[in-house]
Amino acid sequence: MAAPPRAPAGTPSVNAKPVEIAAQPYPFELELAHSALLIIDMQRDFLEPGGFGEALGNDVSLLRSTIAPIRALLGAWRKAGLLAVHTREGHRQDLADLPPSKWKRGNATRRIGDVGHGGAAETIGKEHLEGSFKDNCALI
Repeated sequence: MAAPPRAPAGTPSVNAKPVEIAAQPYPFELELAHSALLIIDMQRDFLEPGGFGEALGNDVSLLRSTIAPIRALLGAWRKAGLLAVHTREGHRQDLADLPPSKWKRGNATRRIGDVGHGGAAETIGKEHLEGSFKDNCALI
């Protein structure tokens, strides 16, 4: 019988004690060995002036205030050898996976798929498969 796979170096032991998190409205215990940090949609196109987020009417200066704390948390999380998962919104270049209601919503100056800051808004193409995902999310 083969030995069970080993966790990457730095991964907390399954038997590690839970960490007390001083949160509001109440503190809780977090089992790091069974946890992941999930970072959702921290994309340049949502957070930078001139991007799709601003075209939707968002005050990106308020959104950008989240970058430094998330960057600090991510750095500490990685240093501890814990799992971090990033997501990004993106649609096929032909927009076949984009519901019409999502394309039409709001009073945007740009719509998903329109070319602007950084290319076609919220589409995934060959360039995203060749590394620009990292560039698009390089704020953190």
